[in-house]
Amino acid sequence: MISHGVDVDRLNVMNFFGMPFSAAEYIQSSSRVGRLVCGCVFVVYQAHKERERSHYQRFLKYHEFANRLVEPVPLNRWASRGLYFTAPGLVMAAIFALYGSRWAGASHKSLWLAKEVLKAFDQRALVVGDIVKALANALDVEPADRERVESHLERLIREGLERARIVDSKTGFGHCMSPEPMQSLRDVEESFNVDILGPNMWYVEAD
Repeated sequence: MISHGVDVDRLNVMNFFGMPFSAAEYIQSSSRVGRLVCGCVFVVYQAHKERERSHYQRFLKYHEFANRLVEPVPLNRWASRGLYFTAPGLVMAAIFALYGSRWAGASHKSLWLAKEVLKAFDQRALVVGDIVKALANALDVEPADRERVESHLERLIREGLERARIVDSKTGFGHCMSPEPMQSLRDVEESFNVDILGPNMWYVEAD
């Protein structure tokens, strides 16, 4: 099933042999076509399945209300992987938005730069503990999770500052954190390129 994150303009016709199990999957998959110009999607229903007969009989209504049929996704606010990927962006947001004014002045450069962020921390204009507590409060972290979340944020900042000491002057502080701040939701997994070499031949190259 070709679904999330595939943006290839020349792939503009799609066939469904049976309906996906969820409305969200159907919407995501069918959205792979029509990225540049109008695309064409064919749905071949399986007549022996009652659910698919219903989709066929109520085709227009189903598509009219498809977005309302997307099932809610169960989420754990403090899942470790969720915090791992979002914390760097939160730290950068705090440095810019919450505490950037402390470093304003003609002699100071942008806090995007790793060396400048390091200088701000060394001169106590920025304080690790302040940022950690401010973020934990902004996230409304529950007491049971607070120690783990604050520990993760503090470790992320301190490790970033250590790397900032050894990078060149034009490196951004975001590049010193691991992982780097997300640029899009596609950053949660490694991307890869798929090239079609010929009939039944695929070449996959990781970024």
